[in-house]
Amino acid sequence: MSGGYCDEEGIFIMNQTAYEMSLFEGYFKWWYGRGLREVWLIVKALFLRLFDTFSFDLLFKTLFAPWKRDIVSGEGLSLNDRMRAHLFNLISRLIGFIIRSVILVLALAFFVIYWILAVVVLLVWLGYPLIILALIYYGIILAFYRGG
Repeated sequence: MSGGYCDEEGIFIMNQTAYEMSLFEGYFKWWYGRGLREVWLIVKALFLRLFDTFSFDLLFKTLFAPWKRDIVSGEGLSLNDRMRAHLFNLISRLIGFIIRSVILVLALAFFVIYWILAVVVLLVWLGYPLIILALIYYGIILAFYRGG
């Protein structure tokens, strides 16, 4: 191993420069490796949770189904009452379609907002170490700048 030596007991002693360099490298390896992967897994899990919350497959399967399964059977009724039952069933389906369509539009809006925020989070995650270095540099410039 370079960057250090073994003492008389055989314990490896790392010199300060090698320690700082390995800490620095380790931070960036974690940040852009495992850390980025964990952030991506969180983004993906939240996406799947949002997809599950809105139950897209169920909404599409039941898009034209009556609202709250509220239907009236027309069997054994007079012609006038059968027409009312069919009209009621049609209105119930129309209400179901409208409500499910509104939910789908709202879900789409949530997904668009979610993906915009997810991209922002990932970009901030990627740029955060550089932002910190830039702020440290800016702080040093401000600390030692003497106007005149």
